Amino acid sequence: TGFKDRDLLKQVCDDLRMGADIGCREEYRVESTSSNAPSAYADGEKVSDAICEWLSQGYAIGPLERDEIPFEWVKLNGLMTRPKANGKVRIILNLSKGDPCCVNDGITKDNFPTVMGSIKRFLIMLHSCGHSEEFAKMDWSAAYKPIRVRNEDVQLQFFQWHGKYFAELSLVFGGAS
Repeated sequence: TGFKDRDLLKQVCDDLRMGADIGCREEYRVESTSSNAPSAYADGEKVSDAICEWLSQGYAIGPLERDEIPFEWVKLNGLMTRPKANGKVRIILNLSKGDPCCVNDGITKDNFPTVMGSIKRFLIMLHSCGHSEEFAKMDWSAAYKPIRVRNEDVQLQFFQWHGKYFAELSLVFGGAS
């Protein structure tokens, strides 16, 4: 029967091909700084392990000296952590804090509508597939990491750890979009 929302399908395909636009408006695309939260230092070894994993999987660039950063300016965001059930920590790039402004202040959330799933919606979709269909469920452990951001948005996703600079290349946990 075909995909019902061709515009959405095109946007998803474009994001996968060219990188996702995180939606930060021009007036907020200026150099700013933010410090890491106490939780990042309390979980320091786990944060370092996670950053190494990101680097090995191509989700981040670094470690860089300031003069090695390939942009004229960057937003330097703070890191925060939350514990995960597996003993690791979820690293959150705090895009809601920055001086003089933060990334999330420049994102209009209305441009990124979301709809929460429900058992009822799932059952309706499953029923619409017919009786002989099969399905599978997959839960990503790094849900945002496979989706790259546009090259021009990488400079909005820098952070500092142990005196070195890094940038996430993918959508981050902590972005309003």
